[in-house]
Amino acid sequence: MMSSKFGKILDLICTPPTNYAVLTYGQQWLSLLNKIKRSHNIKRDVFFLFWMTFHLGLSFALTPLSALLHAFGYRFLSVDLKQIGSILWLDLYLRDNLTTKKIPKHKIIVARSRYTDANTYGFNLYAPYVTFIYSPFLRLLLYPFFMNIFFQERVAPYEHTYPMRKDAAHTDPCKAQSSFQRYQKQFGTALCRLPEDEIARGRQELSTLMNFERPFITFHVRDSGFYKESVPSLRNGDVRSCELAIQYLIEQGYNVVRAGTPSAESIDDMLEKYKPHLIDYAKSNIRSDFLDCFLASQCRFYLGGSSGYTSLPAVFETPSCLVNFYNATLILGFGASDLSSFKKFRYIDDDSLVPFHDIVRKPLSDNPSAEAMRKLNIRLDNNTPEEILETVKEFIRSDRNILSPAQLSAKQHMPAWNYCFEAQGNFSNAILKEYVDTHKLNS
Repeated sequence: MMSSKFGKILDLICTPPTNYAVLTYGQQWLSLLNKIKRSHNIKRDVFFLFWMTFHLGLSFALTPLSALLHAFGYRFLSVDLKQIGSILWLDLYLRDNLTTKKIPKHKIIVARSRYTDANTYGFNLYAPYVTFIYSPFLRLLLYPFFMNIFFQERVAPYEHTYPMRKDAAHTDPCKAQSSFQRYQKQFGTALCRLPEDEIARGRQELSTLMNFERPFITFHVRDSGFYKESVPSLRNGDVRSCELAIQYLIEQGYNVVRAGTPSAESIDDMLEKYKPHLIDYAKSNIRSDFLDCFLASQCRFYLGGSSGYTSLPAVFETPSCLVNFYNATLILGFGASDLSSFKKFRYIDDDSLVPFHDIVRKPLSDNPSAEAMRKLNIRLDNNTPEEILETVKEFIRSDRNILSPAQLSAKQHMPAWNYCFEAQGNFSNAILKEYVDTHKLNS
């Protein structure tokens, strides 16, 4: 049995580059060069530059063998399993495969890691549909086939970054929504589900934190804690802004469970006010990959924002109420019951709203950085506590499936290359009413 430290080193060396599903190899090479220029460990970074260059060259040399394997139906699938959000891209790829390509599981090969997988339990649910490779030595042997630019299989067409690489005039829609809906229409259920005995196990494990006499809501707010960000990400939210909504949900008879990691912002003062119906699972001592999946799949609905965890309810087809989302081009949920409010883009000079038409087109559709936004004279405003509360109220209202003119108009404004083009989910009236008032969105 190899030591954990040696295993992690071997695992790192034998795993193909993890951003190859998003960047071209030229971009990765330049990225590594820039990293070396400001590196604190030049030997390590030079080694990985050499390692990548060597295997890229080897992948070219083995192109005839890659072509032969491809002809026999083998696919070496590039997906970064260090990110929990990748579970959605894997799910969408496999939904597409089961309804169109129908490649057998033993011919779809994905590299796994016992040390860096974001959620081992969640990814294991896909074992019936794909062949996972754990052995570092086998991954090293297959390394060139994962990297071959002519025959590699990528989840990129199902990722939210895919439309960003499209030209503004391009009208080919992203595959994500169509793949989800085609599978849903054909099979009528989620690709992966928790077995009944696992559901019973989850209820038993969580019984130390809450009772199940009430239905429960799972919520998650992204902050700087998990990645230890020195500069807060535009994807972050403020957990305090959810307090009005949490209070309202508890009054409506729900338990509310905060998911996340121990690094999340403290909500001890809120726990004092709303116990026992507000539960801080994120800082509990029973956290596990399994319970993360249980909470995402078994809650009455999910309340969250721009975070990787939001992908878990999506793959289980759990209804989602999304708030404080960056940005409007990514926010519409996959399910018809999903409802979303996005962060507001405002011009810095006069505080006016950027027209909705411009929000869903380049450059704002490409998730520009805070620095890029400043250059555009634009800032990003979080949803207010009142907007979040109104979104939640609208979500649980029985008549919300009757769409308003503003909701219909907003979806019609979406270009075909937006990630959520033709999504089943809808924007909330809580966020659209400002755009109706200022830009006649419903005209």
